Amino acid sequence: MLEKASTPAKSESQKRFLDAYRETMRVASAARRAGVHRATVYRWRADQEFVEAMKAAVLDYLRDSKAWAQAWEDERRRWRQERERARHPMRCANMARARAAIRRR
Repeated sequence: MLEKASTPAKSESQKRFLDAYRETMRVASAARRAGVHRATVYRWRADQEFVEAMKAAVLDYLRDSKAWAQAWEDERRRWRQERERARHPMRCANMARARAAIRRR
């Protein structure tokens, strides 16, 4: 997992909210997890420091999501290659020989 950006929040409840928001990206569910009302979160948004912390949480979420998606895609690619080798071993062997011949040219 990647390193999280620092949260310049003032109160403990704001920190709890930002941690939950970093995971869900939904104000209502993050507020519920943090134990605050979502209207409170919208009031906190009047504070520019808190807005910056929310933006940092969004960037953390996107960075983590991108890393997860890339790992999932790599795993899917490996699975498909193994499946192709198991289902069509001769085709895979012939393709490997053809690629090697092209590289030798």
